[in-house]
Amino acid sequence: MNWKNIETEKPKSSKQILVLIDSRVASVAKYNGESFTDDGLEIEDVTH
Repeated sequence: MNWKNIETEKPKSSKQILVLIDSRVASVAKYNGESFTDDGLEIEDVTH
């Protein structure tokens, strides 16, 4: 699996994806075109 840096490539909106937070914690999230969320709560510090 290849991680993609969100600074250079944003995911497609509303897809459920695996994200990396602070380059060390993996989580499942959705991207709404502006932010990453999990069960409606915004996830900060997504790096990949």
